[in-house]
Amino acid sequence: MLRYRRYRVFLLFAVIALFGLYRFTRVRGWNTASEIAAGSLQHFGIKPTTPKTSTEPGSAKDVEEEAVEKLQVPVISSGAKKVHLETSATSIRQGLVKVSPSTKRTVSTPTPTHSNVATVPEQDGGNRQPPLARPDIKPAPQDNDVAESGEGRLEVQPAPVALDIPTIRWSRQEEHFPVSSTIQLPSGTPNPIPRIQHNFKRETEAQKRDRLTRLRIIKDCAAHAWNGYKQQAWMHDEVLPVSGGRRDPFCGWAATLVDSLDTLWIMGMKDDFEEAVDAVRHIDFTTSPRKDIPLFETTIRYLGGLLAAYDVSGAKYRVLLDKAVELAEILMGAFDTPNRMPVTFYYWMPTFASQPHRASTRVVLAELGSLSVEFTRLAQLTREPKYYDAIDRITDAFQVWQNSTRLPGMWPIYVDASGCEKPAQIAHSVSNGPGQASIDHEMIGQDAIAGLPVHHDREGKAVPADAEADTQVRPPKEASNKMSQDTEPGGMTGSDVGRSKVSYWDDPVDKGKKFAEIDAKARLDSSKHKRQLDGMVATPAGGKNVKPLNGSLTYDAHDLHSKDRLGTKSGQDVCVPQGLSSPSSFGGEQYTLGGMSDSVYEYLPKEYILLGGLESKYQSLYEKSVETIIDKLLFRPMTPENHDILMSGTWRAFSEPDKNGFYGNLSPNGEHLTCFAGGMFALGAKIFDRPGDLEIGTKLTEGCVWAYDATATGIMPETFLVVPCENSNDCMWNETRYWEFLDPYEHSRTKLHDAASVRTAPDQISSVIETSSDTMLAAVATSSPTNANIKVGIQKRQLDYAPEEVPDKLKAQTGQPKTQGTNQTEQSEAGSPVTQVDAPSTSLAPTPRALYTPQAPLSHEEYVKARIKEERLPPGFSKITSKKYILRPEAIESVFYLYRITGDQHWRDVGWRMFKAIQDNTYAQYGNSAIDDVTKTAPELENAMESFWLAETLKYFFLLFSEESLLSLDDWVLNTEAHPLRRPK
Repeated sequence: MLRYRRYRVFLLFAVIALFGLYRFTRVRGWNTASEIAAGSLQHFGIKPTTPKTSTEPGSAKDVEEEAVEKLQVPVISSGAKKVHLETSATSIRQGLVKVSPSTKRTVSTPTPTHSNVATVPEQDGGNRQPPLARPDIKPAPQDNDVAESGEGRLEVQPAPVALDIPTIRWSRQEEHFPVSSTIQLPSGTPNPIPRIQHNFKRETEAQKRDRLTRLRIIKDCAAHAWNGYKQQAWMHDEVLPVSGGRRDPFCGWAATLVDSLDTLWIMGMKDDFEEAVDAVRHIDFTTSPRKDIPLFETTIRYLGGLLAAYDVSGAKYRVLLDKAVELAEILMGAFDTPNRMPVTFYYWMPTFASQPHRASTRVVLAELGSLSVEFTRLAQLTREPKYYDAIDRITDAFQVWQNSTRLPGMWPIYVDASGCEKPAQIAHSVSNGPGQASIDHEMIGQDAIAGLPVHHDREGKAVPADAEADTQVRPPKEASNKMSQDTEPGGMTGSDVGRSKVSYWDDPVDKGKKFAEIDAKARLDSSKHKRQLDGMVATPAGGKNVKPLNGSLTYDAHDLHSKDRLGTKSGQDVCVPQGLSSPSSFGGEQYTLGGMSDSVYEYLPKEYILLGGLESKYQSLYEKSVETIIDKLLFRPMTPENHDILMSGTWRAFSEPDKNGFYGNLSPNGEHLTCFAGGMFALGAKIFDRPGDLEIGTKLTEGCVWAYDATATGIMPETFLVVPCENSNDCMWNETRYWEFLDPYEHSRTKLHDAASVRTAPDQISSVIETSSDTMLAAVATSSPTNANIKVGIQKRQLDYAPEEVPDKLKAQTGQPKTQGTNQTEQSEAGSPVTQVDAPSTSLAPTPRALYTPQAPLSHEEYVKARIKEERLPPGFSKITSKKYILRPEAIESVFYLYRITGDQHWRDVGWRMFKAIQDNTYAQYGNSAIDDVTKTAPELENAMESFWLAETLKYFFLLFSEESLLSLDDWVLNTEAHPLRRPK
């Protein structure tokens, strides 16, 4: 009792203390202290460095001083009048001020209820008031986390208005891992690339009338969506097309506005374009309500959108390029890692950005490998090679690894980009990574191993951080079309690719031992405890660097943990440099053209075109990958119409530890995201002179068209399964085989029922007893008073048989006499009597129930038909794993490419059928909305319209029916967000 009372007193004091903390401090969130203090990283064991003080306009200090002044800010009203409010600094901090869509005109739109960022029009020659807002900040995870926890789409709630704290802004930080030489853009006259577009003939007047009618309808659809965005979500990321309102999943930098810039220009909506360009001036990329920046989404939507708008408008709007550079400078901080592989979710705030960081051990493939087109175009426009350098190092890493993955030629959907292999991984795993690139012999080995700052030269070779900086950049690479067959990047020969540069990689090591506990002399005498790291230079006790033999060097494992060598505590984890590799040594991997991989392969031919054919490695990478794709991923689905079409599935690779090898199988799944592949194959067929690939691209696109036509809405589902043909050349519809895929467990269903039906009631009870635990039986048989109650409970339990039918086996095991009497008395071991309860009387006992008889299963035919009806499966689909449609563009993208490349009118007819189906089922009050189920005749609207609806989907529909000279594929390259970038001439 005393303890209980004392506990209650302590609990009362704790409640009072928490209430006082909440009531008498300004803290309203558990993470606020970490968010504000620069020393918050000490919580993670990291000693933060002092970030450079920002001297640029718009710093936190400037904001505090300027916010005291009152500003005349125009506020948009829903009526025709202009309303001007006197706005104080307090209202700005609370995010109550909203800038009008343009400083030149007033747009009749309702005022949002609140905003995360308050933007002010330019005044006095462009000096604008920076926004004041309180981002929703949380401490960043440690850089050595197993995987990055960021999300591409992440809705952030508005900050509490009670927190009167200056806006936190990004500021430029000193690089921890600068490069010693910068990779230059390929120079020279672009090599001739074969013509891509079909040579179209002049259309008839009837064809022109029909085309222009369809074009006008598509433009009206785009105008409807754009006006809905202006009215309900101006300067926010996305509009809620059903209810009105907005959301900000992409940093709150007006994603739909930036993503739609080139669409407005292409569709001739020039007034809206100029209005949007004026609004771009007020986007502040140096702050965000999000704590992290999704590198991939930001690059393809924002950076790509700004560059494309600059290109299509004839470079007349300099602000577009300036804002692209502003954003790119922020993103470049993500590449400041030891191996120059980027952090794909970049914590931009100075407290975190100022710390050294490393790429994750589990990165989505597309997020790492789909940055090349945008950064290359930026480098071309600004003549700043560092942007190209950033992405070219990633390409080189992919090229080294391409032939040594579990499915050579392709890369898995998850990648270990950390560049760091720990000793424990080395000791207990097989190699899944590529052989390491040759490293310069003059490099300081311990710096690289310990993860200390080092510089990187052209091939990724490390040099000491304290060495004299190389102030001269390398000369441009000579243009050559000759593809290297024998030499891989980094000086590796073709025979070396895929071979680990760590000797005795697979030798067993006792898991109970650690490197630091192994006797040093024994390890020096035995090569089994040595790790040969290619190109690393050891520093023996004498302090001299030792030249490796044959490009390799033996490191002592104990020395890797040595405090003298690493400058760290003994036993700390060591980073052994490696290239890109698999995150898992023994787990399964997926290889696909679908989600998390798609744009990596898409960008290989497009980057080749954008570089004018001057960099041959992109052709090599593409051709190796498509050969594997054709061999392993493509399959023909079985359809009732016997269509000769293709789909791209998913290859699942698994390891065989005992055999030190891998095996895999194909999952015959369809995915809307893979529908881009038809256009990719058609494009590659033209520029790389692969005529057979054009037929493959056509069949892949027809496969997506079939999936559209098969559903009730005429729209393809997000993901599904089909039945693959056993022979792609001869594949007739086989309903028996189709039903087998729909009911794969028919035999087990019927067999279990038959077995259950022949069992009698005593047999069922006996079976239960036989499988009961000994503990339960012992408890029942024990004669203590407590266990007597247990025995009584068993006797009174209502079973599916009458009490007199209790089997003798049950009576014997529970200690009950075979002939049941009344008021029987037993003697326990201690001699105390234990009275047993009489069997329930007839008056109290319920009427005995009949034995349970399992319901007969459906027959094979009944089961299949019921499943088809319940799941609304179109003929040929064996399962639909996601029935949604979120306004995706991939199918119409390939239809557009096939029309521009072949000139076949069939593709325009197909595209118009797709547009009508989408428009009929997704139309909403403020745009178009994602739908929940394409198999319904009346699907429900999901109240979501991603920015790619205007940026991609409607743009491809419009270009399909526009004049073929508009954005000719021989003059432009479209990024994965359909942003057109001008090809070099």
